Amino acid sequence: KYYPVPEHRECGDFDCYLLDGRYEDGNVLAEQNGAKVNREWYKHSQIYFRGMMAENHNFLVTTREGKSAKELNTILVDKLGDDLQPIKNTKILLPSPIFTALFVTYHSFSHFISEGIAIRHLCDWACFMKAEQNNFDWNYFYGFTCFYRTIYKVSSLRTFF
Repeated sequence: KYYPVPEHRECGDFDCYLLDGRYEDGNVLAEQNGAKVNREWYKHSQIYFRGMMAENHNFLVTTREGKSAKELNTILVDKLGDDLQPIKNTKILLPSPIFTALFVTYHSFSHFISEGIAIRHLCDWACFMKAEQNNFDWNYFYGFTCFYRTIYKVSSLRTFF
């Protein structure tokens, strides 16, 4: 959505979160349509279909890390349900800018800590900020990131766009 030429974005995995506790419904539907579903991890299943892998999320974060992780998941799920926008001519819904800001920050930080960050993560953030920096509550964002100690000079990235 945010890349000037979407084909230039390096492909990663496809993350899906079905609202209203429909995680297992998604797994069953995928299997009924010929996909292979790996349910080995509690956070998300992996759905393999026609050479593509999608992660069907039961949780948005690794909730077994403790109370703050469960709180983080609750906050993200609540924000995910706010102001969903359909992709043109589809039933696929995209989350609000505030959810995207919160989740991309958390997700990129978790990649950074566990395996390193890819240039794709920085490009995703830059393209997102160019398009959406005036469309969400920065005070809420800063409070969220400070509370979870995931802020790492995000404010300096904002000034470039």
